[in-house]
Amino acid sequence: MAQTVLGRVPARPYAHTGLSLDTICREASRLTARRYRLACRRAGRERFATRLSKGASGLLSALSWTAVPLRAAATALVYISAGCAARLRHASRGESFVLERSETAVRRKHSHARVNTALAFVAAGVLIFAASIYRVGLEVILDGESIGYVSSQSVVEESLSAVSLRAGDILGRPFTISPDIVYQFSIVNKNKIYDSEGVEAGLLSSIPDIDRLSVLLIDGQPVGASWSPSDIHAVLREYLSRYSSDGQVSFVQDVSIQSQLAPVSLLRTPDEMLYTLTRPERAGKPLLSVQVDEQDSEMRTVPYDIEYVDDPTLWLGETKILQHGVDGEALVMMTLTSIDGRAPEVDVTGSIPVIEPVTEVVAVGTRTRDSTGTFIRPHNGQITSRFGMRTLYGKREMHYGVDFRGPRGDPILSSDGGTVIFAGTRPGYGLSIIIDHHNGYKTVYGHCSKLHVKEGDKVGQGEHIANIGSTGRSTGNHLHFEVQVNGVPKNPLDFVDKHKQ
Repeated sequence: MAQTVLGRVPARPYAHTGLSLDTICREASRLTARRYRLACRRAGRERFATRLSKGASGLLSALSWTAVPLRAAATALVYISAGCAARLRHASRGESFVLERSETAVRRKHSHARVNTALAFVAAGVLIFAASIYRVGLEVILDGESIGYVSSQSVVEESLSAVSLRAGDILGRPFTISPDIVYQFSIVNKNKIYDSEGVEAGLLSSIPDIDRLSVLLIDGQPVGASWSPSDIHAVLREYLSRYSSDGQVSFVQDVSIQSQLAPVSLLRTPDEMLYTLTRPERAGKPLLSVQVDEQDSEMRTVPYDIEYVDDPTLWLGETKILQHGVDGEALVMMTLTSIDGRAPEVDVTGSIPVIEPVTEVVAVGTRTRDSTGTFIRPHNGQITSRFGMRTLYGKREMHYGVDFRGPRGDPILSSDGGTVIFAGTRPGYGLSIIIDHHNGYKTVYGHCSKLHVKEGDKVGQGEHIANIGSTGRSTGNHLHFEVQVNGVPKNPLDFVDKHKQ
């Protein structure tokens, strides 16, 4: 393809001297009108780019080395400006005014324009991003050393009183801070700008009597400090090793190691800290107590239980063993807890039965000795003489009771519950008993061979009170039984079970 190319314009002395726009335009007057306008535009861009390059270079030198994105963006702008200036300088000498009418020349021209535009957008984006991260702040220089950055001097001034109070609390005495502070403007990452708390921490760390230490706390109270927490851990391990055991060894108090601002007077060597922990305190106890928990087990006897059941056949207050109890055995697990080597306390934690115990069963009488209001036969022998008139020894007389035949020694039972008001020998009755039933009724038992109660005893219905005999006025072994109502003898068969007559 045919190309029309301007001849190269010889280099002129003023090409590198920054001549005025009019001078450059006059030198290019021999060009066509189109070339002249192009030269004017490029000459204007050269002047703008030169000034922009000088300004960006000045900004670049003012920026801190910490503002890397800002420096990168400024550098990009300088390079772009320098490139534009170089092209215009070539244009002023006629070296870059090459009009290639081919399609390749047009594409090259458009490609250069797109690259320059992209570089400009990239530089602007970097500047915007840097502006969102970095800002102008004050570097705080305390006694010749930088302690950080703040947004304004007032942040430091407001923190001085708070630091004095905090330092006094840490040192345990009044303290006033009066530091030599110098401020210097700087561009810094806004995340590194301290608030009042950060300033207070920096000021506190500048006090010679205060430093960040690893502090040993017992129940929240500091007892010593070290530069390294490993030294304190070593002291605590040595302290626990004095209580060798197969069980679990632990501290009784709440023991912790914290990194915090503390007075340097709290610093202790490992030996000094160990002595502080072991020396006796209140009541001869050490400052730090050690608890040892050991697990143990043993066979123990398991006592049998006793079960009580009511038995209406037994008198109230009487008991009877229905099943004897047998102790069992169990494997008992326990924890032995000892503090500072003293005698351990035993805490049973569980048991495993080995031999189950046998429960003892005891019958408890519920039968009372009070009057029931009913009567039973005192003996089930044959009736040999009834209530009423009869002839005895050829003489007619009144028989006030009922006679029951029975062998000597047969038991005589109380017809109802009550109180024995007589137990002894009566004329004609021999050995006899009288029971008052407390409801107007009394019963009499005569001719006994043996008495089992005495006057004043409480007896219940059916209780064995005597034995059949033939004492007193008697013709043989039998029981004479009477029932008296308000002192008047009545027919006993009117009160006892009639089906047994």
